[in-house]
Amino acid sequence: AFHANYRASGEFVAEFARVFGMDSKDALFAEFQRKWQVAAYFAVRRAEIIDAVEAGEGPAVERAIKALERCWADDVALPPVAGRLWQLSLQVVRWAKDALAADHGAPDAEGDDDAGVEQALAYARDIIRLRLCADGLPTRAAAQLPECPTHTLDLLRAAIESAFAPFDDAVATRIDKAAGALVALRCAVLASHVRRTTSQYRHTGRMPQRASAYVAQLFAAPTMSDGGVADGEAGRRLRRAVCSGVSSAMARQVSEALATVSRTEASLRRLRGAGRLEEREDGAALVPRGVDLRGRQLVSDDDKIRRQLWLDVEDAARAISALDAQPHEDFARLRSEIAPFGE
Repeated sequence: AFHANYRASGEFVAEFARVFGMDSKDALFAEFQRKWQVAAYFAVRRAEIIDAVEAGEGPAVERAIKALERCWADDVALPPVAGRLWQLSLQVVRWAKDALAADHGAPDAEGDDDAGVEQALAYARDIIRLRLCADGLPTRAAAQLPECPTHTLDLLRAAIESAFAPFDDAVATRIDKAAGALVALRCAVLASHVRRTTSQYRHTGRMPQRASAYVAQLFAAPTMSDGGVADGEAGRRLRRAVCSGVSSAMARQVSEALATVSRTEASLRRLRGAGRLEEREDGAALVPRGVDLRGRQLVSDDDKIRRQLWLDVEDAARAISALDAQPHEDFARLRSEIAPFGE
């Protein structure tokens, strides 16, 4: 009733001033408006909104969004209390920071492949929803201020940016911890996969044709529920962190495998002697090592291993690109160095 009556009186004053050619900002009208107990009105509304936030039911993000919407509802907001409603809105945002953290629990760095990721992204989803609601508040607040200058609107927007800075830091922390856990899980068996690669082509006539199956598993897109997160900044941050961490580990393991291959190859050459000719048992023919009886150059086991590792690295690079991410600089350097193995 107070809200409707205040609006009606304002319309009456404006119409009265128009009919009699008076200025609606005249001291007489201002004195009339001051008789309204707007401070008491705001106290009632403030208590109502805070009670709904702190003692209400449902997820914290839902309560916070409803409170912000209520602050600026058409049947609540009035020009004389716009500044106080703005402070109340910022208070709700600050409350939401701790409430959302409590809803989603502490960041889990020991979760399984999906749980830690989903926990972090659920938190990010709620913050995105809250931010979308809050981004509209400056315009709604400015609408309550007669002849609101542009710089005031800019200040209100800056206040929202400042209020959400702690949220951005919290999201980044959770995403980075989830990415770290995911990298550790995916790389736990990476060394054994690479060692298997270096052993499967020993003493075989097979030439590698395709990348190893484990590469696709390493760079599979992290599981994400929908809701604007997977394609948003949080999802991109997660994918890029995972790709950087996994590609760094892969570069390290592949580099070590190639170094081992080179050392083994060098040792064998020393034992055999460079360019040494082998005699058949009857001494009837001499065949250079690495050449078959028809004079064709044979592909060594070490070359097959290098070829397989190159295929794996190239497949990883394609997977990273498909995730709109960049590999770690060590991976990019390794890829450039082993490019000749694919020729």
